Amino acid sequence: MEIKKLSLNTKELNAAIDIALNLESRILLQFPLSHHALIKLTNKIFELFLPEVRVKGQKTELIVSDLLEAIKEVVVNEIVELKVVQTLEIIFASFPHIASATAADCDALLKSDPSVDSVHSISASYPGIKALVLYRVAHVLWKNGIKLAARAITEFAHSLTGIDIHPGATIGQGIAIDHGTGVVIGETAEVGNNVRFYHGVTLGNLDVLKDQMGTKRHPTIEDNCTLYANATILGGKTVVGKGTFVWGGAWVTKSVPAFSQVVVEHSIRVKNL
Repeated sequence: MEIKKLSLNTKELNAAIDIALNLESRILLQFPLSHHALIKLTNKIFELFLPEVRVKGQKTELIVSDLLEAIKEVVVNEIVELKVVQTLEIIFASFPHIASATAADCDALLKSDPSVDSVHSISASYPGIKALVLYRVAHVLWKNGIKLAARAITEFAHSLTGIDIHPGATIGQGIAIDHGTGVVIGETAEVGNNVRFYHGVTLGNLDVLKDQMGTKRHPTIEDNCTLYANATILGGKTVVGKGTFVWGGAWVTKSVPAFSQVVVEHSIRVKNL
């Protein structure tokens, strides 16, 4: 195979450089976060809220300091410098709640999943807990108007875990995401306490229309529900009542009373040979 060299004259080369520089400036304007900064932030979040993954001897005070510095690096391009300190104070104040919620999430998995033998194994190897703790930090940013950084964090979590949680969603404590691949939780979804997700569950929008922006488009899941694999629950008016089991493959677009079972009816037909 003959490999031809790319030949550009000076004019063409300068034009190509101009295009590249223009593209770079637009990328920096739209997405001013480096991959390195997100990795650094993610690692510090895990170290603080999943202490089992820490290097032995690390001090909490130093981890908190490093985490705040990593958050500053991520948000500094999105807000004016005068608000950076104020934002870091708000985020710091949220740490106890995030820690409490994460502990409850770990406990939910430990008590319900027969394959879990320790909190350490959850922290080290369960994608659900990682997606949730990153969501919880991103949610604080989202509520305080730092939306680009919030989306960047949850999309990084998505790429890391296969679990797509919008930072605008409202999620309670004691959440167990088993396996987790393909779980999608939309922006206006509301999830209560002690809810269990299996892989492929979607809490989505029924009608994807631009004029619905700013409205409640995703369902509400009340406390103590279990959503089995590939259940799809759609619509902002859809409420799944507390204690309900939604079985695998169910398609739900209307509200379900508390303590219900949503079952998909299957039939088996013998082929004519």
